[in-house]
Amino acid sequence: MEKHYKIQNLPKSTVHLNVSHNLIEYTSKRFFEYAKYLSTLDLSFNRLTSITVDTFNGLRKLRYLSLDNNKLVYNSHSFPRNTFRDLKSLSHLSLKNNNIRYDYCKPFPEDTIVDLSALEQLEMDACLCGDDFFGKGFHKLKKLKSLELRNNFRCALSKYTFKNTKYLQNVLLHGIGEISFRKGTFRKLRYLEHLEMSFNSEKGGIVSPVENIAEDFIHTSIETLKLGQSAIPLNTFPLYILNKEMYKNNITEICLTDNAGNAGHFPIPMGAPPPTLQILDLSNNSLTRFLLDIKNITRLILKQNLLGDFLSTKSYFEKKTDEYFSVIEIIDISQNDIKELAPFTFDSQPFLKHIDLSNNKIQDITFDLSCLLALDFQNLSNNRIKYFNESVMCIINTIVIHKQLTIDLSKNVLECTCKTIPFFTMDDRKQCFIC
Repeated sequence: MEKHYKIQNLPKSTVHLNVSHNLIEYTSKRFFEYAKYLSTLDLSFNRLTSITVDTFNGLRKLRYLSLDNNKLVYNSHSFPRNTFRDLKSLSHLSLKNNNIRYDYCKPFPEDTIVDLSALEQLEMDACLCGDDFFGKGFHKLKKLKSLELRNNFRCALSKYTFKNTKYLQNVLLHGIGEISFRKGTFRKLRYLEHLEMSFNSEKGGIVSPVENIAEDFIHTSIETLKLGQSAIPLNTFPLYILNKEMYKNNITEICLTDNAGNAGHFPIPMGAPPPTLQILDLSNNSLTRFLLDIKNITRLILKQNLLGDFLSTKSYFEKKTDEYFSVIEIIDISQNDIKELAPFTFDSQPFLKHIDLSNNKIQDITFDLSCLLALDFQNLSNNRIKYFNESVMCIINTIVIHKQLTIDLSKNVLECTCKTIPFFTMDDRKQCFIC
């Protein structure tokens, strides 16, 4: 006689159920018999090797399902046809860290995925992602907007890869060993807004010319581009090609990060950034120089670089004329081995609200603060500051009169003197400092 195992004493009104980390090895057709109102179900970090056809029977209200970190190889044995037939409301499915054995790497069974007509977000493994990874069954997922692929040993993408997932808005590729592109890879994703790739730094990174995808962007709705550990030094990265194509769409954010060890400088010839660009993140790239027209950029992140020597005599803002100004609001130049900044570093940036100079080697405030009347937070933590000179104290007094200002001076070497103690402890300023 067949035995059916199920979760005992589960209230019928249960909406959220987390049974992760429970050493579950299999499920039967009545496993969730009393859970017909479930909205979220977490089965991650168990020992599942297969799902029976009737495991999810009756879960018509389920919207989120996580099967992460099991032993569920992507094939028809682990996920037989009709496994998801009752999941009419499922909008988010996560299958990460299952299909990661190189010799078992297969596309997900298209006869199984086809039943998820309400699916909007999918997270899965893709050890070898190529032309046929998303079969015809994916064509039925008309609502699929977000796709995250992990554990990619090698990706060879072409115009056929996403032919059945043309409604995607967000594509995230994480943990890639090596990736190549052919022209046309993203051309049919006209709704694509967010493209994000991060690489395994020990592997090859991007091995195709960036030109192969840059020209595709004019056919998309791209707004955000993030490339991490791409293994391409910025002094040879053809950013001018991206820039040329980005001028033709509405790009608002570019992040090229974590290429430390590939020392470079910036910019290479590229012209002014696209006028729609608001956020530029070049963190952890071993940059030794940075000079750019940031007129329309509101957030500039340059942390974890090597800009100390450069910024001691120059600004990061390339001004065209004396009247030229930037709308920048946030600048992060922390962890740059900065000992001092040029006096004019923050000139012509009247909207600057947040300055992060933490984790440097600053001993004195050598830059001009008098023009920063919009400033509300300055991070000077983890430096070597002993005191403020009288000129700096006067300027801070002026700013405090107009608005609330917070200055983080924690983990410095502040000295207690007759001048500094009254300045830091007066009623109108004691809320200003974090020491």
